[in-house]
Parts: sequence; C-alpha cells; structure tokens
Amino acid sequence: MQKRQFLAQSFVYFVVIYTLNYTLLVWNEALRFVTFRNGIIGLSLFASFWYVLSLIPFWLTRWIVSLLVLFSIACSLVNIFCFYHFGISLHSTMLLSAFETTQAEAYSFFETYLGWRVLLWCALFVLASFLYFFFVRFEVSRKIRVSFYGLCLFGLVNWGYQVYAISQPGYFYFDRKELDYITPLGMALKIYHTQKQSESMIEAFKKYRHEILAHQNQVISLTPSPIENIVLLIGESASRNHMSLYGYLKPTTPILDKLAKSQNLLVFDNVISPHNQTNLSLRKVLTFSNYENQSIPWYQQGNLISVINAAGYESFWISNQESSIYPTPAGVISTLAHHQHFFSEYKQNLDEVLLDSSLYQHSNKKLRFFAIHLMGAHSTY
Repeated sequence: MQKRQFLAQSFVYFVVIYTLNYTLLVWNEALRFVTFRNGIIGLSLFASFWYVLSLIPFWLTRWIVSLLVLFSIACSLVNIFCFYHFGISLHSTMLLSAFETTQAEAYSFFETYLGWRVLLWCALFVLASFLYFFFVRFEVSRKIRVSFYGLCLFGLVNWGYQVYAISQPGYFYFDRKELDYITPLGMALKIYHTQKQSESMIEAFKKYRHEILAHQNQVISLTPSPIENIVLLIGESASRNHMSLYGYLKPTTPILDKLAKSQNLLVFDNVISPHNQTNLSLRKVLTFSNYENQSIPWYQQGNLISVINAAGYESFWISNQESSIYPTPAGVISTLAHHQHFFSEYKQNLDEVLLDSSLYQHSNKKLRFFAIHLMGAHSTY
C-alpha cells in the first residue's frame, strides 16, 4: 500500500510539471489536433515507464524517483528561465549557442539574466515541490487504476513504434514532441544531438581543412592598382534600429552620419541577416554558403580568408573575443589567416584595445587584409 501511494503521488507530480513544460514548448504554436495528440502519446509513454517502475523493489524505486525529481526540477527551471526571458523553452539552437559560447560570454550571460527574481522563482518552485511530497497524499480507486493500465498499454504500443521508427529515414529523435513531453528525456536527446553535431563538425573540418588550405595555393589576378590595406570590421550585438544612420532619433552614430553626408560611405539599406544568431549567420557571411546551396556544409565551401590569401594579401585576424570550446565559424576561418590574435580575458577589454598599432605591424608587405572582430555591446561588456 505504501509503495502504491508513493507511486501515485509521484506520478501526479511528474504529470503536472511535464504538462507545464510541454505547454511552454508548444506555447507559440497554433493549437492543432497534433499538438494534443503528441501530448497524450507522451503521457502514455511516461505511464508505461511508470508501470515498469512499479515492478522493481521499493527501495530502488525510491532512489530512481528521487533522481528523476531532481533532474525534472532542473530541466523545468531551465525551461521556465528560457521562456521568461526569451518567450520560448530550451531548443536545439539555444543549445548550439551554448556549445559554441566562451567562458567570458557565459559569465556575462548569467550576470545579465540570473537576477534575484529568477533565483526567487527557482527557490519557490523547489519549495513547492518539497511541500507537495511532504503533505499531499492520494488514494487510488479501482476505476483510476483501470484507466492507468489502459494508458500504460497504449504507451507500450507507442514505445514499440518509437523503436521501429528509429531505423526509418526522416526520424529525428531530438525533435519528437511526444518524447519532449517527458522533459528530462527530451532535453537529454537534444543535448546529445547538439554534442554529436558539434563533434561531427570538428571532425569534418579536420578532414576538409587540407582541401581549404590547398585552395589557398590558387592565385587570383588583381587589378594593376589593388587596394593596399583592406579592413573588415565584424560587429557584435548591433541593431540598425538603434543607429541614427538608419533613422534612429538619437545621434548614436555621429561619425558614420558625417561620412554618409559627405558621400564617403556606401550605406546598404536593404540587407537582411540570414539568421538571428551570430554563429549561424557567420556561416554564410564569411563563406559562399547560402540558402540555395546549403545542402553543402559551409566548411566545404569557399571562404573569405582563403580568397584573400589567394589574392596575395597577408591576412590578419584580430579579435576582442576568446576561442570557444567547440569551433565557431569565425574561430575556424580565423585559423586560415596568416596571423591571429585573440584577447581571452574575462570581462573583455573595450574594443578600443584593438587600436593598438603593434597588432598590425607584423610585416612590411604591401598588400594587407585585416579582419577585426569586435565584442560590441555584449551584455555587461
């Protein structure tokens, strides 16, 4: 009786928080039959797992449930945090950004978003979970048990389908809403997929890097009087909505405004970023990759530094950012430059540090190209 009551109490708790997480997941989607269907299927999958859990010794059940509670609370807090700040629960693009971030950016992110209100909500969530298990008790009637067994049977059928579907083309285990209903499982699958994706990118780049370097041996003919010094500024966290150059009321870009008025600045006013995330955008900005040829991985296509090197320029990559654990597009392409310099301190220096003239005096070659990667307005920097 004690085991049955414990399992009933725990099952209701998990159903409540998993349904909450599933609601956050589909919040921005149109309400359709498939949304409810996937939720019911996810519930049946969890119910069948819970039935299997009831067959093992009680002491082991308590340990598994306790661990599952901890993992579920942690995953729920992450989803609530993401939804509170960004209007959407954790998804693969966020994880990819996390895998490609740097230590300094991570510190800055938490300093910006992890305030006392967030910590208070987290504490209240944990407290509510503790009070639930301490005070709430359930009596399970025969009718409820029969309904539960029916749900378990439906779940076993669905588990069988999931096992079968894994071997079928087009089955993306990391994007199955019915699996996402079981919050820790869905999050674990997304993390696993993102890690594999990052690792495969590393291996693929190692494989194709010699081809990229081989392309640099090609020679590109220049005009009789080529531009001697070319500077490419890669900005960060800048929005045209806050630039007076594009009509913002406050004079936020006075130097650019002056250059535009004197007709010494070419202003592009009909350009759209290929993505809303930096690293995904740079895959296309710094290479010949685009939406028409994206079936070919970006690292197998021509890139800016290779072209510059082939044109006979000495290339410099100077960045006010640090290298990431997993290679970002900017980090990968920067390795092709003849000279690289990264600032890698927490609480990065202001971008003015890049004005140090000693960074640009490594040679006396006539043709030089400088890619300068700014920190910009990244959070607390």
